[in-house]
Amino acid sequence: MEKNERRETEGRKPEQAGQSRVVREPLTAEERAEIMKAKPKWSCHDCIFCISSVCLWARTLLSGFPVTGMCANHPDTPGQMRPVPHGGVCRNFQAKPLRVEPPVPPNPKVRYITLTRGLHALVDAEDYEWLNQHKWHASPAAGHSTVYAKRSSRHGSVFMHRMIMQPPKGMVVDHINGNGLDKLVEILVLS
Repeated sequence: MEKNERRETEGRKPEQAGQSRVVREPLTAEERAEIMKAKPKWSCHDCIFCISSVCLWARTLLSGFPVTGMCANHPDTPGQMRPVPHGGVCRNFQAKPLRVEPPVPPNPKVRYITLTRGLHALVDAEDYEWLNQHKWHASPAAGHSTVYAKRSSRHGSVFMHRMIMQPPKGMVVDHINGNGLDKLVEILVLS
């Protein structure tokens, strides 16, 4: 029996006197914190089937009912878009991939910066410290398959390759090898 459990038999009817049931004592704050660290609390918003957009946030503001996303794979309405409820998860829940640890760099002159979607950007070792102070995410380019490293700021989105090269307004930073996640200075050119 665990330390928070005790058997309860007193105060029962005679036919139930031989039976006992386990009653849990309330958890202490430390035990509760330990459990919360060990088991993440998932919601439908963390599911790969959840689609969220600015329109849903506007709908939440206007209606007063929280809508965190739309689901096309809910067990009650498969194939139909349905507002995601606040709270628990449905039986079709599949967690979105988390950030994964970067691989070992091929040489000491380069480092990897972790992005979302399980991707990593390759940067020069001297740029690593100041670039890694920000939280970067993988952003697919519109219209083609190239993926870039991008972060949000007060003034909008900032691409990693533009932060490294610091181009004047109107100039374009190009990746000569076509890999949008390769941020080595010898690969980036201004055009």
